[in-house]
Amino acid sequence: MSTENMNGHSALISSEKMGERLDSGCDTKVRLGLRKRKSLVKTMNYNLSTMDQDYLYHIGLTKMDASEFKDTRYLVVGGSNGRMTTFANQIASMLDVECKSVGEHKRYVVFKCGPVLVCSHGMGGPSISILLHELAKLLKYAGADCIWIRIGTCGGLGVPRGTVVITEESLNGALEPYHETIVLGQRIRRTSMFNQEMNKQIMGVCGGLGLECIVGKTMCCDDFYEGQARLDGAICDYSEAQKMEFLQKCHNHGVVNMEMESLQFGAFCNTIDVQSVVMCVALLDRLDGDQVNSTSKELAEFESRPVRVVLTFILSDYDEFRA
Repeated sequence: MSTENMNGHSALISSEKMGERLDSGCDTKVRLGLRKRKSLVKTMNYNLSTMDQDYLYHIGLTKMDASEFKDTRYLVVGGSNGRMTTFANQIASMLDVECKSVGEHKRYVVFKCGPVLVCSHGMGGPSISILLHELAKLLKYAGADCIWIRIGTCGGLGVPRGTVVITEESLNGALEPYHETIVLGQRIRRTSMFNQEMNKQIMGVCGGLGLECIVGKTMCCDDFYEGQARLDGAICDYSEAQKMEFLQKCHNHGVVNMEMESLQFGAFCNTIDVQSVVMCVALLDRLDGDQVNSTSKELAEFESRPVRVVLTFILSDYDEFRA
């Protein structure tokens, strides 16, 4: 599904304006029906049940803090500290709740905004992996019924810049449909599919907001340069022709964007059996080049798009959840 791109928005829409749009009964407010099944964390570790205390070192919380998070209904994560801090303040304003800083903001920022837990995850699989483990334990201890959402930016592949890309399945850098990790010296593979019902609902929200969107496969890479076939890194031992051949191969395989966290995120969420979705805005079409050369004004507007989608989604879904 694709809709015509929205024109005339050069900056992040304010929470007041978004609230006016929703309150006026505009078609962005939809009945989502995503609570057909619970989204409770199922930790795959018997050892946790034997621990009286658990120190969630990297976010500065403990098992004893979990009761404060029982009412969490949405976990929203993204890479940048600044972007997620801004998002936390926006969602708190829209829900008319306190934006409460929690834990220690040494490696990640963490905010509790009523039913929404907002966190940054840094860049790449190792960084997001640490955060996901500690958030999963926190929400498991809390007994929170929570949808997990990742927002971010990406490089598109055959899609125009500014397109909101929703991941149906994440592939690794070799176009294989699994995340591979090494545990006790053994290679463990976990698939990274996403909730298709959630994807449909997110597409509906995009359409209501007038945003161009697409659902497809995401190639999740280990780095920003060589792993994504860029020619502008400090190391590059392949030709432009080889680069384009590879990117075209990815595109023919159904890949519509490239980023660095969806594979870990999807595999982890599948393993703990929670509903999850990933949406990123394309800052460029990688078939046209490697560098992000949009103006600051254009980038701010592009980056606002997945934020606006999630804000609308949460308001709509939460209204139904409370009904």
